[in-house]
Amino acid sequence: MEEKLVKHVDLLIERSPALDVCKQNIILAYQILEEAYSAGRKLLVAGNGGASDSEHIVGELMKEFKMKRKIYAAQIDRLMKIDKEMGTVLADHLQGSLPAISLVGEPSLTTAFMNDAVPELVFAQQINGLGRAGDVFLGISTSGNSKNVLYAAVAAKSKGLKVVGLTGEKENRLMEFTDVCIRVPETETYKIQELHLPVYHCLCLMQTVIMAGGRGTRIASVANDVPKPMINICGKPILEHQIDNLKACGLTDIILVIGYLGEKIKDYFGDGSRF
Repeated sequence: MEEKLVKHVDLLIERSPALDVCKQNIILAYQILEEAYSAGRKLLVAGNGGASDSEHIVGELMKEFKMKRKIYAAQIDRLMKIDKEMGTVLADHLQGSLPAISLVGEPSLTTAFMNDAVPELVFAQQINGLGRAGDVFLGISTSGNSKNVLYAAVAAKSKGLKVVGLTGEKENRLMEFTDVCIRVPETETYKIQELHLPVYHCLCLMQTVIMAGGRGTRIASVANDVPKPMINICGKPILEHQIDNLKACGLTDIILVIGYLGEKIKDYFGDGSRF
């Protein structure tokens, strides 16, 4: 798997050579995210000057980014049964999402908590309410010493979340509480932020997902014993054709989100090493 991920990071480093020192930690951060998403978990993101970055990351994950993300065929069927007219619009335009929440976007909650309690715990409070074991918290801090991010990281660890840090070059306290900390090689705030952007864009691009959970109800008469993604076309499953197309675009590390008869997809693709 690591060789596949290196290809993505190499493209990042080609554009931003200074990030070569972060290569291994970017790969580790991706693997943490992949494990979480494969298990149906979510990402929580927070930062201060990085507030807009938090929203930006969530925006890339909660909708299509580079590749198309169609919703499940089974969901389409349910939409059509509820209301055909609105279901058609929803089926045509809804996009598959990777669950992600920015902790900087709740002004009513955050201002109320900051007024009533300890302001520096505002992110930790949201982690306490939203975080579940297996989720991931991404803390963004150019210094790595922002107290509200530190408190959030400690709260996240206490609830069984993985913690990823995105900071500047200097050693910092956030490193103590992270599973991996990506320290970009700059010390001035604006220069650090300039390197944070390509890092999280790379992480989002690496999250290539195929929503492989369709039942294929409209073609059940000819293939009722296999999930729709495994229907054979020209000697191999539809899903394998999709994977081949992604590989042709340079995307070689792929998360399969499976549903109906998912064990048949697992049996065929295994750990994915031969694809």
